[in-house]
Amino acid sequence: MEKRILLNDLMFTAIAKKGFLAGESSQIQFTTREVALLCQGQIVEKAVQEWAGATEYKFALQDIGFETINEILKRSPIFSELAGNFTNYK
Repeated sequence: MEKRILLNDLMFTAIAKKGFLAGESSQIQFTTREVALLCQGQIVEKAVQEWAGATEYKFALQDIGFETINEILKRSPIFSELAGNFTNYK
């Protein structure tokens, strides 16, 4: 099964604070590289094994603006090193 999720500013803030997004039956972890890719406008694909079987998630960050992304990252206890620098992060 495939699920596409467009992350708004509240969902992205939750990922920046906790490092994961709560799915229907699992927690979906995000790495620093994956968060940087989201900030660059890329789609992040993650396969998650859930109770009902494997689910392929495709995440994209809604166009919330560079300044908003940067402010969220500045306050992040996990991904703050990306603030102001996510476009150069590979």
